[in-house]
Amino acid sequence: DYDAGNSLHAGSFGDTVLGGKLNLWGDESGDNTWETAMAIQPQFKIPTARNDAGNGYFELEVAAPFLMNLPAGFHLGLQPGVSYERNSENIGYITGFPMSISVDRVVIGNLDVYLEYACDPTREKHVETEQTIDVGGTYPLTDNIVLDTGVNFGLNRVSNNVEVLAGISFRF
Repeated sequence: DYDAGNSLHAGSFGDTVLGGKLNLWGDESGDNTWETAMAIQPQFKIPTARNDAGNGYFELEVAAPFLMNLPAGFHLGLQPGVSYERNSENIGYITGFPMSISVDRVVIGNLDVYLEYACDPTREKHVETEQTIDVGGTYPLTDNIVLDTGVNFGLNRVSNNVEVLAGISFRF
């Protein structure tokens, strides 16, 4: 649909991502400054989006999230990864190297808010890297169930202008 300002608006249910996380180290019992944690996090994308909102193919990513507790209750997160994803023309697969850096802090009760820079460079030649600034929050319903929501703002022409996301995580 086009509005009076001639900008395109599209909305759709996106792809479904399933994954897991295996902690390599880190103690969740404390929030001592400078303590660290690291994990391995595989994710598998199932193409559930309509054609105008997704690429219609399965994709895989394995990340290595790293967390460091900072002073004043802040946390620094780094998440490098490697992915097997569709190329820009959606005619084959390429290797990607997604990366994010974030800062978060619990602000009210158990509500944790974050600010993140994310990018997804690939081995594909002559293709601009997607880049976003992301804001959002997580809220634990129980010790083992966490809700999350956020908004991602594209920083360049190859990134979506705005993406809204929501999710739920279960710990086993």
